[in-house]
Amino acid sequence: MNIPRNRAILTNGVHIYAHLIAFGSQLSSERETEASFRRALQFLHLHYGACDRLITAFGLQRVDFHGARLHAVVMSPAGPDKEVERIARALAFARAFEAMVERTGRRFGGRFRTDVSIGIDCGKAIAINSGRGAEQEPLFIGRPANHAAHLAACDKAGVHLSDRVQERLAQARSPGRLDFIEEAFSKGFAARLGPGGRTLEETAQAEIQAFDVELAQVEMSGSLAVFNFHYRQPPLRTLDFGAHPPSNAVLMELAALFADIDGFTRYVDESLASGNARRAVHNLHVFRGELAACAREDFNGRKVRFIGD
Repeated sequence: MNIPRNRAILTNGVHIYAHLIAFGSQLSSERETEASFRRALQFLHLHYGACDRLITAFGLQRVDFHGARLHAVVMSPAGPDKEVERIARALAFARAFEAMVERTGRRFGGRFRTDVSIGIDCGKAIAINSGRGAEQEPLFIGRPANHAAHLAACDKAGVHLSDRVQERLAQARSPGRLDFIEEAFSKGFAARLGPGGRTLEETAQAEIQAFDVELAQVEMSGSLAVFNFHYRQPPLRTLDFGAHPPSNAVLMELAALFADIDGFTRYVDESLASGNARRAVHNLHVFRGELAACAREDFNGRKVRFIGD
């Protein structure tokens, strides 16, 4: 997503968070070593590849990956009257991603097997970008993204729908038909994709099969992605993340701090309702600037990532 830093865009989409539940166990051992970090990065690399493949095929927007968590948003078909179609497409994607994850887990002796927890919510959110240079940070603030993230964080495998999503599906449900979640899957699979005319079901099956063939080739050749590590002297403040892709990672001891702006999602919702969204975005940039400056100037540290509020 390419959002100018001086823009804030009001969106109405369906937000999907997918959490790879077993990622923590990829790192858990008596002692963290280059081998355990390499295994964790290979785990992410395989599942990121599967996810990006489906995102492209389904016409979604990937917001970001953060460790074992994906955030994607369904923005099309556009329009307030197309919300159920967007939800159906999100559900179809979720089912296809579960199948992709399951296929990946069958390979490589089960080393990368995982369940996936997927949260879905819909509604209005504000899209902004607070990154610079090579460190772009597209972000959606507001209830739907935040709620979908919380739903995915339950560590219970499956697709978890917000109350709003369930209400919208129930309203669209025809009497005497299937359970509304299954009906939504069917509607999603019936939707057409682009000039090729394939249904989402046909698209999903084709992508899953093609990805499985690629996995078989990688497994047979033993050509998993290679990740190298090197030590770098602190402080973290001077680290250029752009010079250190996963293939050239820095391995160093440090302390991690997570901070949350309590109540900010509610504040954004109230700002949207009162027409003060501009002020909410301005205040978020101020809060973030202060947090980043504190880490950098006072503690010689570094802001790694802003994730929501």
